[in-house]
Formats: sequence, C-alpha cells, structure tokens
Amino acid sequence: MDICVIGDSITYGEGDIDQGGWAHRLRLSIEQSIAREGIIPTIYNLGVLGDTTEDCLRRIECELSAREPSLVLLAIGINDSAYRENKSDNIIPLSRFSENIEKLIGISREFTENIGFIGLTRVNEALVKPLPRSTKRKSFANDVIETYDNKIKEICSAEGVPYIEMTNALADEDLTDGLHPNTNGYKKMFDRIHPVVERMIKEQEVMYE
Repeated sequence: MDICVIGDSITYGEGDIDQGGWAHRLRLSIEQSIAREGIIPTIYNLGVLGDTTEDCLRRIECELSAREPSLVLLAIGINDSAYRENKSDNIIPLSRFSENIEKLIGISREFTENIGFIGLTRVNEALVKPLPRSTKRKSFANDVIETYDNKIKEICSAEGVPYIEMTNALADEDLTDGLHPNTNGYKKMFDRIHPVVERMIKEQEVMYE
C-alpha cells in the first residue's frame, strides 16, 4: 500500500528539527504498527515549501502517477490564504481556491477513492505580519485562514472526503516562527491525524480482502 501526502512546508515538517514533522511521525508509526505479513505501507511525504493549491495542481498528477497510491492525504491551503497589502489581496483568491480544492480531490479520485484532507492550522499573528524571511512579504491572519479552512471543510463535506480539524490544535507556544509548528506542535497534529489515517488504512484493507 502506497500513501501519498501532498502539501506544503507544514506537511514537509519545517521547524521540527527533532522528529521531522507530523507526516514523518505518521510514517514511523504506521510502519511499526500496521505492517502485515512483511508488507509495510510506504508513505511518501510530498510536502513542498511555499506551495499553494495551484502549485500542487501543477504536480499532483505526476506525483500520483509515479506512485499509484491506495490513499491520498491532502494538506494544503494556508499559503493560499496569505495576503500582501491587505486581507483581500490573497495569494490565491477564495473563489479560485475553491475550484483548486475541487480539482485536487478530483485528480486524486482518478487513483483512489480513499482520500483525506488535513485542515489548516492557526498562526501567531504577532510574528507573521509579514512572515520572517518571506521574499514575497506574505502576511497571515487567523480570520482569513479560518475562511479558507471553512471552504475546505464545506467541499470535503459535499465530496464525502474525511476532513481532519486542526483549527484549535495549536497554541502560540507550539509555533516556531509564528507559522510553522515546533516539535510539540507537530506531535499535536500527529495525534489528531494518526487515528483517522489508521482507520482509513484498515477500511482499505477490508475492501481488498
């Protein structure tokens, strides 16, 4: 069983110098606990720093074609919500963002019906207006992130895709630079994601028995 995790720097695990983020924890946990008869599920962390939904759309078909996954986890959207001069000047406008989310789910369905979506995390606004080291001078705001996250939730509900809530998962002390979680923050994300993914894997196994 191949599992593809498509996303951004939070998917990649930026900021967790100890354990590599939630996706790396997920890989280790599943390799240890769900291996069956010597067959170990392969989890590909396909998180790319700075990616938006449009960046993911440019690569998702190639990524999935190369791996033919049985399960796809989408974890993308917070960079879309970022803004430049004001909160309405988003990197990806909400209407286009909605279309992109639907397209990402649709492309994923060409490979598997087993799809999950990780919700967006909050930020420490005092540290991300703008984000340090951002060449595009991007800023983030929790009310804007919430609007984008609600759109993900709405589309997932309509499409029958499991949505894993992250809105209140992290506190300010769980963030390194205001955006990316630290080791403790990624552990909190993992604790929410792992049981859902484990259940999805077991349901997939039942389908093929």
